[in-house]
Amino acid sequence: MSRRNKKPPLDPKLRRVLRGLRWRIRGYVWLDGFLSVLIWLGLTFWIGLAVDYLPVLAGASEMPRGARLTLLAVVGSVSAYLLYRGILRRTFVRLRDRNMALLLERTYPQFQDSLLTEVEAHDGTWDAGHELTSEMLSHTRTAALDQVDQVRPGNVVNWRPLWRRTVIAACVLASVLAFGIYSRQAFGTWVSRFYGLDDTPWTRRAHITVVGFEEGPVKIGRGADHLLRVQADASRKVPRVCTAYYRTDDGERGQLTLNKRGPVREGRQTFMFDGRPFRGAQSSVTFDVVGFDHRVRECRLQVVDVPTVIGITMDATLPEYTGRLPRRMPYRAGTSLPEGSDLVLTFTSNKDLRSVTVVTGYETDESSPAVPLEISADDSRAFQYQVSNLREDLRLQLTLG
Repeated sequence: MSRRNKKPPLDPKLRRVLRGLRWRIRGYVWLDGFLSVLIWLGLTFWIGLAVDYLPVLAGASEMPRGARLTLLAVVGSVSAYLLYRGILRRTFVRLRDRNMALLLERTYPQFQDSLLTEVEAHDGTWDAGHELTSEMLSHTRTAALDQVDQVRPGNVVNWRPLWRRTVIAACVLASVLAFGIYSRQAFGTWVSRFYGLDDTPWTRRAHITVVGFEEGPVKIGRGADHLLRVQADASRKVPRVCTAYYRTDDGERGQLTLNKRGPVREGRQTFMFDGRPFRGAQSSVTFDVVGFDHRVRECRLQVVDVPTVIGITMDATLPEYTGRLPRRMPYRAGTSLPEGSDLVLTFTSNKDLRSVTVVTGYETDESSPAVPLEISADDSRAFQYQVSNLREDLRLQLTLG
């Protein structure tokens, strides 16, 4: 009868080699997974920065919070997946002595299966009463111990992929650190915008203003010309040119270039444009102006109908020598009245008025200075002008506003 004994103890030298290989493999797994996550975070740092900031250089807006939140969620999800796939899933895989022995046998064929046989004998049961078996096991143990001093567990692992990943991670990390050191303000802005979902906008290197539109829309009469003027702060980045993107109420769209006019004066560089659709304007225009990375939005040039006189009524008091009663009549070209008549001219405009001035003069006299007229309290489109003692042809030059 043969008896079954407990497995023989594994020699400490062999155990130390197997343990060293096992820890190297686990260290490789952890470092490889960590580097993968680090590279991913570094690349998404730069990709997100480019998507958020590069449009600003073209005068566009930053990414809205919703877009940044979506990008951050993608970054977090992929990072979690990389941690699970690269570290957690592989860390808890049991690495048996037999597996380590197989790896060592493949790398060091001089073992000639002696190491694997010794480990299997240790892991299983063997018949201590069988003389041949005992002699064989003793021989394989001796053979394994003869070769174990030549073993370097680190040679079993292929370190090249890990070194490549380490170099990539180091470059990515160094670039982020360099950006943080040399551009602290920009680094802080992006970190707060991306990881903190803060809405603080990027600091613009240029600053422009559209002259006349600071307080809101500008009104001009239909068919009038408007000189578009933009001023850039010369103490900051001065754009090479400024660009206006416009759309008219008639549906026309386009862009135009404003060029520099004159030298810097009082710390400001002026840019001008006086062509279409601002020359002879027939339709209201809404436009944005971009100067390098600064954009002034939603400027509006409102084209309105020019106030004109559409009706004139004359209340005439004729001289006594005519023997005729006062009368009211509409004005018609060629209307004449007796010399010495008194007139009250009532004018009606096509739109509400804010101001009216008149310059008067007889045909043989010099014109008088402009005189403001009072607009009717009951009708903002009506105003009157009185003439006493009409002597000859009268000229009236009205300015309606």
